[in-house]
Amino acid sequence: MKLTYYERVSLIFLLEILKSLPSQDKLSDESIELMSEALAHGWERDYFSAIDMWIEKETFSAAECKEVIDILQMHRLIINAKYQTFVSSDEDRFFLKFQGFSGNEESKYLSYTNYLIERRGLFMELRNKGGHNSHFPMLDRYRRMAAEWRKADDSFNLNEADVLRILSASKHTPL
Repeated sequence: MKLTYYERVSLIFLLEILKSLPSQDKLSDESIELMSEALAHGWERDYFSAIDMWIEKETFSAAECKEVIDILQMHRLIINAKYQTFVSSDEDRFFLKFQGFSGNEESKYLSYTNYLIERRGLFMELRNKGGHNSHFPMLDRYRRMAAEWRKADDSFNLNEADVLRILSASKHTPL
C-alpha cells in the first residue's frame, strides 16, 4: 500500500495515542510498536502486518450485504407464514430452516450474518444457539430459494403455494 510521508506520520501519531490508552483487546503494545517502526522506515509490506489477522483486506459490498439481509428476511417470512401447519416432514422443515453459511467457503457471509444477529440483535428468530456455521455451502441454495420468494405475489405475506415453491427450490440440486 502506498502512503505519503504525511499519511505515515499521521498514522504513527495515531498509534502513539493508541499506545497511551489502556490495554487494547486486539492490538498489543508490541503490535503497535511493530506497525510504528514499519511506518517510520517506509517498509510498505509490513505497515499493517500486525493487524492483518483481524481486519479484512477486501470489503463486503453493499450488494452482498443486501443479499444476506434478503436471505434472512426470506427466512423470517417463511416462519411468519406458519409453514409448520402445511409442511409436515422433518426433512422438509430442515430445508426451510435457516442453516447459516459455510465458515470455510462463505466466511464473509457468515461473519456478516453473525454481526446482524449476534451484535445488532436483528433477525433474532433465526438465531441458532450453536452458531450460524452451516459447515456446508448454502449460498447457491439460498439464491434459488430467494429467486422463488421474489416471484410471490406478496413476498411479505407468503401463502402455502409460495412456501412450497421455495421448498422445492431449496431441495433442487443443479446437475
